[in-house]
Amino acid sequence: MATFNTEVKYRGCIQVTHWAPSPGQPRPGLIEANACVKRIFEQPKQSTTVVVSCSVDGGIKCVDTAFTPPKIVMKNSVYEIAHCGVDVSKPRLFTCIVGTKGDNPQFFCHVFKCESKDAASQTTRAVAAVCTEAFQSARDGGGGGGGGGGSKPPPAKSSGARNTKAAPVDEAKIARQKKMRRASLKKAPTKIVVIAKLTDDWFVPDMGREEVQSKLREARVGDFFCRESKSNPGDYAISVQSGKNLWTGLIHQSDDGFQLGNKGNVLFDELVELISYYMGNSFMNDDFGYPLMLRAPRGQEESFPAPAPPSETESFPPPKPPSAAASPDGGWPSEEESGTDSDQEDDMAEFERFMDSAAARGDVMDADGEVNMDALNGIMATMGPGTTGASAAARAPAPMLPPPAPKKTLKSQAQQIFDTLPKDEENCLSGAAVRPVLMKSGLEIAMLGKVWMDVDSTRRGKIDLGQLGLMLGMIYQVQQGVEPNLATLDAAKCPCPTIPNF
Repeated sequence: MATFNTEVKYRGCIQVTHWAPSPGQPRPGLIEANACVKRIFEQPKQSTTVVVSCSVDGGIKCVDTAFTPPKIVMKNSVYEIAHCGVDVSKPRLFTCIVGTKGDNPQFFCHVFKCESKDAASQTTRAVAAVCTEAFQSARDGGGGGGGGGGSKPPPAKSSGARNTKAAPVDEAKIARQKKMRRASLKKAPTKIVVIAKLTDDWFVPDMGREEVQSKLREARVGDFFCRESKSNPGDYAISVQSGKNLWTGLIHQSDDGFQLGNKGNVLFDELVELISYYMGNSFMNDDFGYPLMLRAPRGQEESFPAPAPPSETESFPPPKPPSAAASPDGGWPSEEESGTDSDQEDDMAEFERFMDSAAARGDVMDADGEVNMDALNGIMATMGPGTTGASAAARAPAPMLPPPAPKKTLKSQAQQIFDTLPKDEENCLSGAAVRPVLMKSGLEIAMLGKVWMDVDSTRRGKIDLGQLGLMLGMIYQVQQGVEPNLATLDAAKCPCPTIPNF
């Protein structure tokens, strides 16, 4: 039976806030734990030497041995552990979130400081091993107590002497129920687009956990490896780059098939079918709140169909020639309405003569090279009152036209969006601030997440004005039906994407 004891520094406990359960995340996780660590470090420092122990029967417990008898700081069932892990920014910190679900869920994050980051990792693995053993015991009908006073799986009913009056078991009915449950779970809601193969580079059955994590640290969001689980023989461990951190889960293998996790997810007959399905369907949110999918092997990424560009909401008639007048029926003017060919030729010839005479007069241009309007008006007067057509139009005072609007560019569009959104102290936009505007482009949230990750290569979780322009250029690529590619994007020449109101 897995059990462990370790002496650590206790930094405090704080309630998990600004979080609500959802079908995809019924319990708080790594992001909430990191936020709790920041809040604890904003408070006055407290550090007490405690002993943390964990076992299937005793649960997870923290006691302060400076008191007689020892003071219990934390005591919870292993089934009340929502998350345990190492803090991202402070790898010597071990965090553990405990609590219960229900109509009014409450979770608390306990923070401990270990001697080294390796000790923090070992503590995390030890707690995870106890939780795994408890789960396996409950699944096999062992019904372990789990310690603490929290919830635990219902114990398996025994067939003792006091159950002699129990109703006979309908084996055929139970078999039908299992078959129906298995069939319902195997109904994948969407079509599998890319077919994964065990010969792809994601399948590394013999690779160790440390080597997998080393390869994924500099990988793209969604890159992953699948290996045989050492702690759960017969199952597979899958590790995914989720943005700021690495996420690791289990793919359970049973007589029913393969299943990601144990929360009623879709069942598959083969491992490659499961991987292929989650290459096109999200199974969780990444560290920035976007739906996370497994990345296809590099050779198959082009197999994904690019989303179609959004349809135009307005249609415009073809432009008409400036000299054409609209006919009563809205069509092109007839020959009678627009004048004869000979009249048009006379007007054009007279206009050419006017231009020639104006160019031949030296007093039309002043010393600075500007047109002398008095001299030009004098030349126009010499054309006589009988002139028509273009020359008559030239004598009329020209209307004052507004200056032409500057050409819209990625830079100007980015500046317009940037000016309307709230910025942080570094003059950057967060994902939450810019997301509502970018979603107007018509792109799916998963595609916007991919564009964000490609631009935010340092995983800051925010972008500046220049990065916003790059995102707009990649959005234009998607709207044109091509795969977004930052390497081929020419921001100086790329047209603006279609985003209403911008």
